[in-house]
Amino acid sequence: MSAYWVRKRRAATTTTAPALLTVGGISSGAAALPFSLGGLFVVFLKIGAILFGGGYVLVALIRSNLVARLGWISERQLLDAVAMGQVTPGPISTAATFIGFLLAGVPGAAVATVAMFLPAFLFVAASGPLVPRLRKSPASGAVLDGVNVAALGLITVVTWQLFRTAVVDWTTLALAALSLGLLMRFRLNSTWLVLAGAAVGVSRVWLGW
Repeated sequence: MSAYWVRKRRAATTTTAPALLTVGGISSGAAALPFSLGGLFVVFLKIGAILFGGGYVLVALIRSNLVARLGWISERQLLDAVAMGQVTPGPISTAATFIGFLLAGVPGAAVATVAMFLPAFLFVAASGPLVPRLRKSPASGAVLDGVNVAALGLITVVTWQLFRTAVVDWTTLALAALSLGLLMRFRLNSTWLVLAGAAVGVSRVWLGW
């Protein structure tokens, strides 16, 4: 275990990391498992290999692995990673880079990024000749329809779980409602909403709201 990781874990236990992990709304007192760069690589390699249905399914997979099972990050840190992913190219997927940096600095960011995107490159190269056949197959279409519905269920559940973590008072509730309304009515770029939310958060600290 690197000295950097030891410092990060000590800081996390005294600041933002919760004493208990919440899994599906039920508190779990399971201790965090030991961290390693190899373990980080395996986790994101697995997530990258099974990811289907859009970037937001990644949030559910990260939560189930890194928050609930391993205890390497907290719900709040996962929310921070999602927010950072919204202001970078390749939204959500680049949250893996942010999480890797949180856990082990630049080496962790590099390992998480490579592991996250490596399966996609391999699968695209391997499946290229099969795509025309899959498009013509009714069976493959039915399979993809079923996977899409399952992915939608994952997105819905994790959205509700993160909503309960992020919305903690009337201000955050108003921001969530306003952001939803603006997205549905004007389809604003999410970057502007993230920046506006950050500005409100800073203003609350400075003005003592």
